[in-house]
Amino acid sequence: MTRAWPLACCAVVVLGPLTVAAQETSLRADERLVLEWHGDNRNGQTTDDHYGLALQRLTLTGASGALRTSAQIDGELFWDAPTADYEDAGRLERVAVEYDMPLRGGDLTVTTGDFHRQLGRGLVLSLRRVDEVGQDVTLQGGQLAWSGDTLDVDVFAGRTNAAEFDAVSQHAVNDPHDVVAGGAATLRQLTPLQLSLGVFGMHMRPRESLVPAYGQDHMSALGASLEGAAPSGIAAFYVEADWQGRHVAGDGTMAKALYGTLDLNLGALAVQIEGLWLDDFFVRGSRNSAVGTAFDYAQPPTLERIDQEVIDNTNTRGGRVRLSYALLDGALVPYANLMVRENDPGEDTQLDQVHAYGGAEWNYDGGRARLNLSAGARDEVQDGQTFKAMKHAEGDWLSPIGGGHALHISATHEERRLESKAYRRGSSVAGLEKGGLGAVSVEVGYDTSDPSDEVRRLFVAGILAWEPTDAITLRSTVGSQRGGLKCVAGVCRDFPEFSGARLEIVGRGDLL
Repeated sequence: MTRAWPLACCAVVVLGPLTVAAQETSLRADERLVLEWHGDNRNGQTTDDHYGLALQRLTLTGASGALRTSAQIDGELFWDAPTADYEDAGRLERVAVEYDMPLRGGDLTVTTGDFHRQLGRGLVLSLRRVDEVGQDVTLQGGQLAWSGDTLDVDVFAGRTNAAEFDAVSQHAVNDPHDVVAGGAATLRQLTPLQLSLGVFGMHMRPRESLVPAYGQDHMSALGASLEGAAPSGIAAFYVEADWQGRHVAGDGTMAKALYGTLDLNLGALAVQIEGLWLDDFFVRGSRNSAVGTAFDYAQPPTLERIDQEVIDNTNTRGGRVRLSYALLDGALVPYANLMVRENDPGEDTQLDQVHAYGGAEWNYDGGRARLNLSAGARDEVQDGQTFKAMKHAEGDWLSPIGGGHALHISATHEERRLESKAYRRGSSVAGLEKGGLGAVSVEVGYDTSDPSDEVRRLFVAGILAWEPTDAITLRSTVGSQRGGLKCVAGVCRDFPEFSGARLEIVGRGDLL
């Protein structure tokens, strides 16, 4: 599965610069190996059944004084692949070198290679890694970042570099290589509210244009933010305003965005208020060859729970308020949350969303046990008719039972309706955990959205986690697991159902 050239390149990239430094050198390795066998997952398709897969990721990180290096090797090996879309590969996926030096009363950090970058709260630019939904895009280029006592300034430029394997579809991804350049400046510690004033901007030119005959597509964005907190800690706020100009297929478009949060700490009562306004605001690059849609280089806040689906987050306005009250010296915290959004406001396609939920978090037995419960309802209305409705409930209970053992039970349940179609889905996991050793669990899932006889609706899997040493972790899964739409902070992917066996081995340790 592995190939000699990526490993050699990794060693040269990480160790080469470190050998030049005269200071003490450290080198760490993190290895992840995943072995999978996919049986018939009974999802109505035959292109994702009866094949095997081995995934490998080796990450080396080194440091010597002010110098830091890193490199990542990825590889995939399939056997009995059902289609040609499953490709064997081995490559040097990521490489980076950083160097710190004092400069004019501050510290200058020079970065070359692959790095993640976000501007503001992610409305203007968000190149980051979200493993839960298979997203990992870096900027491959360079960055200069200077930090002083009250001023931070940085500039960056490069091309976007996506992980060349999509963990959801398990298909290869062609690097988009879209050009991105930008910078930011932040003035900090402005009295009396410890204000921070930030300005930032970026320019992006996708490699692929929508209509090449009209010339190169491009877009630019500027933003400003103001953040502060009262010295007493009673309040904190953040406000961001952004402007964007896009030139696509010969047409120019202006877009705007506004986002803000306010946190109030009124003794036992905590209040969070959040507002969002997006006026046709998005940053999209070239097409993702594994998904068929364009790479999205901005991830604005969604106002939603982190696990909730977000259909459109480009032309919307809304707000959210959360109230929580600490009881029993903070051990018990009940809360309530209300979110209201309008998607495509004023258009024929306007979709109104309301999501209300509440719950409680209870930590007891000296913090060794916890019980979290929540429930709520969400409605989406279009043209006066309920387009989608959902009622949901969740629970998580961890309780020690002696001898370092603990019971851990978690469950989610959703009652859903899409127009006139009603269905339910959810999952529960019950397990026995042993601190420093591992856990054994049983997972039961269900999804009645497709009543076809050939489609599985009940899923059962056994999960074993074992930590034989501090440096090695093993996790195995045997059985079937529910798929469907999975969302993390506004990034949503449709996961296929899984049926078969999976073994994950993670090793970590210092080599020098």
